[in-house]
Amino acid sequence: MTLVVDSDDFARIVDEQYALLPAWVRDHIAAANVAVLVDEERPGEPSTLGLYHATGGRSEIWIYRRPHVHIAASRAELAQRVYRTLLHEIGHLFGMNEHDLDRYDIGNHPRPGAIHVHGPTSSEGTARSDAEPDPESGS
Repeated sequence: MTLVVDSDDFARIVDEQYALLPAWVRDHIAAANVAVLVDEERPGEPSTLGLYHATGGRSEIWIYRRPHVHIAASRAELAQRVYRTLLHEIGHLFGMNEHDLDRYDIGNHPRPGAIHVHGPTSSEGTARSDAEPDPESGS
C-alpha cells in the first residue's frame, strides 16, 4: 500500500524534521542564507530525494515529496528519511562532496563499514554518529 501524504502535509514534516536539527546547524544555515524548499520532484530525475544548490547570493536545499513518499512504508519512516536527506544536503553546505558523504550511511553509495548517523536522540534534536560517544549510554 502506498503512503498518502499531500504537499502541505509533507511540507509540515520537512519543517518538523528541520526543527529537530541541532541549533548550531540551523544557525549556520540561517547565517549562510540557505533556503530549505519543498517540491514534488526534480524535473527529469524522479528518484532524487534532495538537492543542495549553491548560487551567488542564496543557496537552496530542495527536498522532494514524491520520491520520499514512494519509498517510505510509514509516516515514521518518511520523517526519518526526510531528516537523513536534510543531513545529506547540509553535508554539501559544509563542503562535503559525494565521496565524503559516502563515509557515512547518509551517502548515496555508503562504503562498506560506513559510519551510522543517528537521527534525533532527544527533544533538542541532537544527532550523532557512531564515532561519537552515546550520551544516553554513558560510553
